Amino acid sequence: MRTELRTILTARIVRLAVCAVAAFVFGAGQLAWAQLLLDEHPAETLGAGIDERRGEQVPLDLTFKDARGRSVTLGDYFDGERPVVLVIGYYDCPLLCTLIFNGAQAGFNDIAFTLGQEYRAVSISFDHTNTTAMARERQAAAHVGYARYIEEDAWPFLTADASNARKLCESVGYRYVYMPDVDEFSHAAVIMILTPDGVISNYLYGIKYPPRQLRLALMEAADGQIGSLFDRILFYCHIWDPRKGSYVLHAFRVMQISAALTALVLGAGIGWLFFTGSRRSGARGGSLESIESHERSPGSGAATAMEG
Repeated sequence: MRTELRTILTARIVRLAVCAVAAFVFGAGQLAWAQLLLDEHPAETLGAGIDERRGEQVPLDLTFKDARGRSVTLGDYFDGERPVVLVIGYYDCPLLCTLIFNGAQAGFNDIAFTLGQEYRAVSISFDHTNTTAMARERQAAAHVGYARYIEEDAWPFLTADASNARKLCESVGYRYVYMPDVDEFSHAAVIMILTPDGVISNYLYGIKYPPRQLRLALMEAADGQIGSLFDRILFYCHIWDPRKGSYVLHAFRVMQISAALTALVLGAGIGWLFFTGSRRSGARGGSLESIESHERSPGSGAATAMEG
């Protein structure tokens, strides 16, 4: 028994060490899959992955528990106005989920949009054995690490029973596999961007979420209804490239914006020249009329005769 336990513990330590080295070497952002698995577990991890379901509605009537133990529905966090970042994992995950949560937190810190104002985030554990105490601990860490003050419901951490967790994961195409010999899960490293009505808009993979990519994903989910004028122009100039898995500049739209700006500048310049030219002509015309009026005046003629 002791030998078996020692073997399991050794396997965990090796796995954590390999994950840590990989995260350091690849900047952590290249780890798209959870739990870097050893060769002895290939069959157990084949079912893990993502089946993208953009444009599909998630079930908003699913029930969960928040960090205070209160019963809530997924729909409580969708108000029809703000997009939602969905972060799925499990709270006692030995490494990868922490990297995902920290990566999401860093991404949120790096964009101008504020949690609870322009958008929301919701973290949910798919492991039904996770407790509200675990959720509360994760939530406290996430909120402390966020650069701005936010209300509790701006980024809640929820727990679920097995049925609701499974239904949620199936609705977004999130496949995970339990590995009983090490008591861990194999799963994808990804966050999902949902529209204000709970429709899946996009998936951002890895454990680092570049600010521009995250901002554009949120704007796309909100149909361009959040952000400044500059944000909206930036959003218009980008398009999602599924081959690269990122937003890229759309050449034709960039040319359209450039042409519009050029026309605007030329129009403003021509209008200014016309306006200033009209003012000068008006000023000269007024001066000539004043001189002619002065010459025709009786007093002016009498003065001329007296001088003669």
